[in-house]
Amino acid sequence: MQTFSRVAPQQVLDWLNQQQPIQLLDTRDEQSFLAGHIENAVSLAQNGIAAVTDQLETDQPVVIYCYHGISSQQVAAYLCQLGFDDVYSMDGGFEHWRTMGPYIRGHE
Repeated sequence: MQTFSRVAPQQVLDWLNQQQPIQLLDTRDEQSFLAGHIENAVSLAQNGIAAVTDQLETDQPVVIYCYHGISSQQVAAYLCQLGFDDVYSMDGGFEHWRTMGPYIRGHE
């Protein structure tokens, strides 16, 4: 069975800056997502995992993030069980990301 990899936020930022095709999934609650998220990320709280997995491209990397990089690992493992090959959990989560990377700011 395929397993996910962990990825540093800086690597994700590099991929985005190089315009590499990646799919971003945000596992945080809807209010947190609306307060701020990485551009082009899809909220699992708003859409549900089943709806999101049906829309993911299987030939593109999937990066999952949460608050601190812990619970995103469960979602990453689940995607691997579904047969996705290129799956990453972002270390440090959104809390790390917002200290170093651009993001959409919502209404806090």
